[in-house]
Amino acid sequence: MRRKFKRRDVEMANMELDSVAVGQAGIPDMLLVFLERRSPQLLSSRVKHGFTSSRQAVPDLFGRGQLPLAIPYCHLACAVDLPHGFIEAVCSRVCQSLPVMAYLHKAAWHELACSVCGHAYSGDAAFTLGTAGLRCCEEKHGVESLPSARVLCSLAIASGDLGRYRQQLQLLQRALRIYESAFGGSHITVGVTLGLMADAHGQLGEYHKQKEAGETALRIEEAEFGVGSSKLCSTLTTVASAHRNLGNYQQQKDILERVLGIDRAVLGPEHVDAAATMVNLADAEGNLGNYAAQQELLEKALAIKEKHFGCNHPSTAIAMVNLAAAHAHMGKYTSQQKLLVKALRIKQREFGQDHVNNTVAMRSLAESYGRLGEYHKQKELLESVLSIVELEFGVEHLEVAATLGGLSLAEAGLGNYKRQLELALRSMTIVEREHGRKHVRSAAALRVLAQAWASTGDYKKAAQTSKETCDILQEAYGPKHVLVAEALATYAHAMGNLGQYQEQLQLAKSSLKTLELHFGSRHLSILSCLAAVASAHAELGHFQEACKVAERACAIAESSFGAEHLVTMSSLCLLANAEGALGHYEAKQQLFERALRIGTARLGEGHADVALLLRGLGSALSETGRPEAAKPLLEKAALLQKEHFGLEHVETARTERCLGMILVALGNAAEAQDILQHALSVFETQLGEAHLQVAKTLRHLAMAYPIGAPERKDAVERALPILYREVGKEHPWTLEMMRIQTTKRQRLLKESPGEPETGGHKLPANQSRLPER
Repeated sequence: MRRKFKRRDVEMANMELDSVAVGQAGIPDMLLVFLERRSPQLLSSRVKHGFTSSRQAVPDLFGRGQLPLAIPYCHLACAVDLPHGFIEAVCSRVCQSLPVMAYLHKAAWHELACSVCGHAYSGDAAFTLGTAGLRCCEEKHGVESLPSARVLCSLAIASGDLGRYRQQLQLLQRALRIYESAFGGSHITVGVTLGLMADAHGQLGEYHKQKEAGETALRIEEAEFGVGSSKLCSTLTTVASAHRNLGNYQQQKDILERVLGIDRAVLGPEHVDAAATMVNLADAEGNLGNYAAQQELLEKALAIKEKHFGCNHPSTAIAMVNLAAAHAHMGKYTSQQKLLVKALRIKQREFGQDHVNNTVAMRSLAESYGRLGEYHKQKELLESVLSIVELEFGVEHLEVAATLGGLSLAEAGLGNYKRQLELALRSMTIVEREHGRKHVRSAAALRVLAQAWASTGDYKKAAQTSKETCDILQEAYGPKHVLVAEALATYAHAMGNLGQYQEQLQLAKSSLKTLELHFGSRHLSILSCLAAVASAHAELGHFQEACKVAERACAIAESSFGAEHLVTMSSLCLLANAEGALGHYEAKQQLFERALRIGTARLGEGHADVALLLRGLGSALSETGRPEAAKPLLEKAALLQKEHFGLEHVETARTERCLGMILVALGNAAEAQDILQHALSVFETQLGEAHLQVAKTLRHLAMAYPIGAPERKDAVERALPILYREVGKEHPWTLEMMRIQTTKRQRLLKESPGEPETGGHKLPANQSRLPER
């Protein structure tokens, strides 16, 4: 969030490059031809010196002692209306033989810029020059000299641009010691260095240190410049960022309102710096759930940037990306996607198709595809981002980890759960190596990993990882923070998968209370939490409560996403199971038929989640007295799950349990017994012998044997203690088990209360809402 003053960004005017020609000739050659068109003097000078083409001319100019002829190419590249990336290409081509030698010779080692044209270097070039300059400076002036401190600061900024934040912080700490020794702790140079250190702490996730360094820098600057000076705005923004990172959103908003007041007073309300502050203030409003105010600020910021830069400028594109995030918060996903597509086109035209400056917009667009259920597009775009960031930063960089996390969610949407786990583990390894396991930055990667463990059926690891995430976030933010509440919702789902439904309900209710306080009672951000509450109520036999919560989730999903969205499909499945548990089997069937139409259309018939829908519909058909129609649906569901998960997966066992009951109803008791015994062994192995799912399977298994059979008696005796402990002696399931030995099997099949079987796509966990900086 800290402001940096950069070279004016310019648009490409009246120039259209053919992509094939560029690929064959090389961008620098094309550009040099273009420069000659803009400056006939260059062309005549080149011809005078005997060169037949610009491609031949420029690399040979230095070797032939024609430096005066080379310099105009650099100067003209910076003067004409060429995009930033093209200027970099010209400078690197023209000055490739000169920069290190000339930089070291001029002895202004803190100025990391091209000695020919003055264009500032960045990335690896800046770091390489700065490292060489620091050695020269220390040899000439000494390790603890003030000139060395200046070079340390320049080198630190270059390190930060490369994402090497720990190295950046170490360099700044060395410079700070020199400045404090020379000037004392209250000098303005010390304040500026502390401000840079605060930014580095923020990048490393050390938010308390970021706040402490930023506030110290602010006190020094206020004493030097006064409390109303525009020179405070950068540090004030850094302190606001620290409060944001710590979850102090009201403080973030208060500070940014102060910055905006200074900007408007000093620079005017239509200044681009005021627009930048509006973007940051909009982020604070969004964090507080004030989405209408957020959108209004971002629309004003976009209008200012369009007026100042034009509609097709990269800075305008950044404003579009931020506004798109606000549209997502308001549930306007179609308009979000349109803004992101337009922003990405602008950036690609400015920087090129595969430039690293495009990756934030590309990731945002990929996330929007995921929200709309377009997982193939999400995956394709994120794979492109991954190629870019791996090439730019290396395969072990945090940008790579963030992209891998998003890509794992795309694979989950496509039902490729093994691949999802592989990507999540790789992402976690990178983050843990950089920050450590207990760092707040690791919590996001752990949450993605927990989802992957759950997708592959390893519910114990999913629960352990979810709890670890909650512990980290609670330590960092306190128990009432919105990020903690969202993590608790994920943990609640994990506990439900383990059959610990009382704890699931308690966690989900705690999460829901915080989320409703933050977002309101009808916001889409509470959907995942409502799903956990409804599921827990249903599993505990609280069918009326489950139905009420599911109806509420359906209303929010349809109003936010529309009637044909995958999230709406998930809510329909919740409601269908709740209706079935209340004996409303026709309603359950209709809801699952609707959900299956959505799932098949959006995911394809072979998707793993379609198997859940088939199972739900099969269960509904059986309950409406049509077991012969249910059987092929359940067989198809079981086949899909065996292909995706294998025979020993919990979800496969749940489908086998449903199929077993259908076979009992159709009179195929022996086949039903074999299938139910296998399902029972899976539940016992995966969840433990005392799990509620084991008791439910024993209940079905008992009804597969005739009255008086020892297997029937054994199943009842094993199930009852589990049911007493998990749902109580007065629960319908418990009372039914007590009647099984003396009631005819066919009557039981007709009158047994419906048991909800999970039939739908899991609601997606909330994703990062961070705006582009």
